[in-house]
Amino acid sequence: MGQLIPEAWLTPALIDKCICHWTAGSYVVSSTDRDHYHCILGQEVSGGPIVAVKGDHTPADNDYTGDDDYAAHCKNCNTGSYGLSVACMAGAVEGGSSGQYPLTQHLWDALVVGAADVRVAYELEVSQRTVLFHSEVQEVYGKPQEGKWDIDYLPFSPDLSPEEVHHQFRERVIAAVEGAGKVVVIVNGTELPEAGYLKQDRSWIPVRPATEMLSDAWHDAWHLGPITTAPNGTQRIALVGITASYQITLENREGTGYVLATDLRPSAVTVTWNDADKSVSLVG
Repeated sequence: MGQLIPEAWLTPALIDKCICHWTAGSYVVSSTDRDHYHCILGQEVSGGPIVAVKGDHTPADNDYTGDDDYAAHCKNCNTGSYGLSVACMAGAVEGGSSGQYPLTQHLWDALVVGAADVRVAYELEVSQRTVLFHSEVQEVYGKPQEGKWDIDYLPFSPDLSPEEVHHQFRERVIAAVEGAGKVVVIVNGTELPEAGYLKQDRSWIPVRPATEMLSDAWHDAWHLGPITTAPNGTQRIALVGITASYQITLENREGTGYVLATDLRPSAVTVTWNDADKSVSLVG
């Protein structure tokens, strides 16, 4: 499974649970958010894409909390706890308004993937004790949390009860881990020896082997450019044409770079998915 949280951030630590939150702020991650959580999913600048933002504390800082140098995201329940949050819900009122920055489906989906990343990194079983919300801590661990209700409510699915929200989330985290699989990559009728993979029902393919198999006509018009790395660790590779160029997201797995198959479409590549044999075909 591809990662939303860079592997380099999920460093060795005595993590035995992942507690998920919303920040009760805007969609832009703030310095206060970075101080309280290990990772926040939100925007780095207003209107930007949803990305993983690294917190100020390492996971290992929460191995011992007696020194007051740790990610303090949950009252009296921070030891061994990974703090994962989505940036949203400023001004929200329980039972009333969701505020100016409501939790969106996109943020919810990102939280599922982020929690799956933490679950894999620290080999957590998915249960109410190990992958839970701030609102569940008081019931599960007996630690009063002063009326915290994140995340009991989904503004985009308001009819779900808190129990249904929590159950759906844990089921999706399990599926995100167990449902990831290999994808057969076929370029101009030839199967690549390197497989791709599924992530959130989208096909990621090895970019250099795939583009090398495209036609001479494609290579006359397009080529891969340099790789850039953003401050948050996100990498992008340039797709350079005669009259236009694009920056597309790049994921690295053991030294191989992968891109979304559909991100090649602007360069006149036809992409077709075959659900029967879990293959993606590129023609160009």
